Amino acid sequence: MVTAVLITWKRQHNIPRIVESLLKVPQINEILIHDNSKGKNKACYRRFELALKAKNDLIYTQDDDCINHDITELISELKGLTCGATRGYIEALDKPPYSNTNLALLGFGALFKKDWIDFSKYKYPHDDLFYREADRIFTLGLKNRPKIVKCNIELLDEELGAMSSDINHLKDRQEIINRCQKLA
Repeated sequence: MVTAVLITWKRQHNIPRIVESLLKVPQINEILIHDNSKGKNKACYRRFELALKAKNDLIYTQDDDCINHDITELISELKGLTCGATRGYIEALDKPPYSNTNLALLGFGALFKKDWIDFSKYKYPHDDLFYREADRIFTLGLKNRPKIVKCNIELLDEELGAMSSDINHLKDRQEIINRCQKLA
């Protein structure tokens, strides 16, 4: 069985549609949700905190700006970290930083084992950069490259609060890659 973990910040209005979609997946028997707009915003790191509270060992997560219509197929393809992808993401995989690292996007839907969550090797501060880039730190810390599966992804409000629209997005991504490579 699978626990779905959702975090939201500016797109709470999408959560009911996402949950409705998740409830159609027979393997998902638990859904955990956290609203980062309430209390300290730990951004992407919050999904890992929630995952550690899950009753199941297998975790599914996605961002609050899409619906993955192929979660059952994603589960059937499970091999290590398994990530759903759009055509655009797949086209980016043969270029750095994706082609030369274990970097992967979790936001289109991803499956991983709860016991893979380990940020203990990350010796830098647990600051806003750490919280925001936790997905990248997690994927870069895994031993094996992720399995990427093309999925039918419905985008919702993709520009509303998207991290990729932040002026420092690419600079921050590279900083995290550099830090993780120094720790390896």
